Amino acid sequence: SESLINAKDSNGDTPLHHAASNAFLDIVQLLLRHGANPAAKNISEETTLHSACRYNYPNVVREIVKHDKRLVKEIDVQWNTPLHAAAYGGFSETAGVLVEAGADLEAKNYYECTPLTVACQNGDFDTVATLLGAGASVHSVDKMKNRPLHIAAQFGRETVVKLLLNRRDVRDFICKRNANRKNCLDVAIEEDHRNVVEALLKSSFWKELLQNATDSEQNGVHQTPLRSLIRSMPDLATLVFENCVVVEAASDEDPNKSVTYHYQFLDDAFASYGAADDSGDESDSDSGSSIPVRKLYDERGNVLPGTPLYSRDFGTLKHNHPLMIMADEKRRALLGHELCKSLLVHKWESYGRYVYYGTMSVYVLFLACLTSFAVGTPAPCPLDFPHFNTTCSFISRFNSCAVIGEASDEGLYMQTEFARRAKTIIFIVSVIFLLKEMFQIYNTRWNYLDLENLSEWSCYVCSLLFVTNFTDCSYSTGVPEPWQWQLGVVSVFLSWVLLVIYIRKLPFLGIYVVMFTSVLSTFSQFFMVFFLFIVAFALAFLAVFQNQPAFDNPWKAIMKTTVMMVGEMEYDSLFNENVLPYETASYILMALFLVLMTIITSNLLVGLAVDDIKVVLEQAELKRLGMQVKLVLTVETMLPTWARRQVVVQKRTVRPNRKSRMATLMRRLFGINIHTFQPGSREEKYTVEKVYEHQEGMERLLRHLEERMDILAQQGHRLEKALNALGQRARGGSERGSTGSSSPDDV
Repeated sequence: SESLINAKDSNGDTPLHHAASNAFLDIVQLLLRHGANPAAKNISEETTLHSACRYNYPNVVREIVKHDKRLVKEIDVQWNTPLHAAAYGGFSETAGVLVEAGADLEAKNYYECTPLTVACQNGDFDTVATLLGAGASVHSVDKMKNRPLHIAAQFGRETVVKLLLNRRDVRDFICKRNANRKNCLDVAIEEDHRNVVEALLKSSFWKELLQNATDSEQNGVHQTPLRSLIRSMPDLATLVFENCVVVEAASDEDPNKSVTYHYQFLDDAFASYGAADDSGDESDSDSGSSIPVRKLYDERGNVLPGTPLYSRDFGTLKHNHPLMIMADEKRRALLGHELCKSLLVHKWESYGRYVYYGTMSVYVLFLACLTSFAVGTPAPCPLDFPHFNTTCSFISRFNSCAVIGEASDEGLYMQTEFARRAKTIIFIVSVIFLLKEMFQIYNTRWNYLDLENLSEWSCYVCSLLFVTNFTDCSYSTGVPEPWQWQLGVVSVFLSWVLLVIYIRKLPFLGIYVVMFTSVLSTFSQFFMVFFLFIVAFALAFLAVFQNQPAFDNPWKAIMKTTVMMVGEMEYDSLFNENVLPYETASYILMALFLVLMTIITSNLLVGLAVDDIKVVLEQAELKRLGMQVKLVLTVETMLPTWARRQVVVQKRTVRPNRKSRMATLMRRLFGINIHTFQPGSREEKYTVEKVYEHQEGMERLLRHLEERMDILAQQGHRLEKALNALGQRARGGSERGSTGSSSPDDV
């Protein structure tokens, strides 16, 4: 009978396993009295105590541990103890029985998880409380160095997280990092558990939790919790911003009202969070903690001398800045928060306006000199020009120096005095700007390569070649070589385009440049279809109008067709002043051109432009804030590291209800408010008024475009009438042709 009482089935379960897993307490007692072995294991290496714990039968558990307490330390195939099994199921009463029986609270399974870690994964509040009350360690780590708080955050167990946060020793483990160098806040954000993230940010340790940084394959180096919040949980990022603004005032009208803005998380280029190595050693309470903010700043909140940037790549520092991430992710509410606006004001007032307007002034000087040089210098004439004798002439004393038009007898004074003096300024400024571009290449590395920077290089290099004297003629008269003149054309054009790019960075003008670039982008997408129509009509016109100079080769035909589309038809010169070899085909082709290109395509382009402008209108505030961010951060990339340390601050205090004498004087004399933004003013009246002004301007522009569309519609009606007339004339011509062909037969 003893062999039968411990007999096993195909799964290795004994009768006692079955009785324990089905809560048959009487049978369990009976089997134990008759010699059943409670330590017998099935194929999963589970004892009868494992079975009773897995199905939450506390009375059966009591009976088994009363018979043999040593079973509480037995492990299964995955090294789980009975306490692990109870914790997996969230069975608090069963766990309490095991704890009373002396179960090992720090036993680890195959994944190095303790029962507390398993209970945090399950999320049962009572089970976790039971284990914590029994003395389970909150510092235990699994294979990935995750602590119980990491696991609770990973699985979104809000009540368990709050329970752990209320412990007295929470400071010892709340900022610990796992093997991926992530703390509990990073893990909760990554798993998208908003309730847990909110609970952590509302705790008294929110600052410590934000002081962490990891490297991400997707987003690059120095990814902090705040950056992750901006990307995935912008509403909770607002909670951080609110915590970073401290207002001290009896009322909003209090003249002594002060607002302190804390920037250490928003402007963290010098922060080296997570530099310490987290080995997971429980004995070292500081292991894995972030570097305290006080080690980055002195008592006045300034960056300590010698503190390095977290990256040597200035392009990375710019594009990874929280403000730039907000602009790229279109986080309008975050960019409009007073913390972000005050930081922008601080950066602009500290260095932005000086660098930007200084650079702008030098560039305007360069542009004025380059334009004056091009206007005040006679154009050279190529010696192989076919019409040389009729349109060009040699400068006296220089038989190889020819200009377009009549040359002066005084060959030394062909160039204006101002143009000669401007040459030196152009040369010096071009060299300075090229050195600036080289400095930017050194700072931004591969991020430097974009269309704007390539345009600047082309402009400055062409300008240098344009003003440099390569021949005796150029040295004596100022007249450049023909190839130099062509480079000068490129440099003058690019210099004015670059001025538009400079203006684009100013919020109050840049919105219109954004509108233009938006329409240009849409047109570039439509251009391929548009160009195919141009080529189709150009080749057709080439076939029927080959006797006319404007269509005597394919390239001229394409150019002439493009010009015709914008309104320069020259109908009389095409149809009335010249002989038409193929009259009927010419009229039909012109009619198709008027319908497809002049009416349909033109209206389509206008409609696309209206839609693009409407989108810009709807995002006017976001675009304005985004341009402010890009302007300030672009200027910041030009600063060397030592200069950055002087302007980056931990916090800034303003008194919004105190007006400076200069501001009061300007307002009374001229009605001018010299403050672009008043930090601490929740209403931000000035900003709202400017937005309304921009919106009104956009609405006026839309009305103008609607009027333009009405005019085009009227032109369409007139063109329809013209088409009818063309059709009638074409039919009349065909009738005359048929009459002429039949007359010989009649004769």
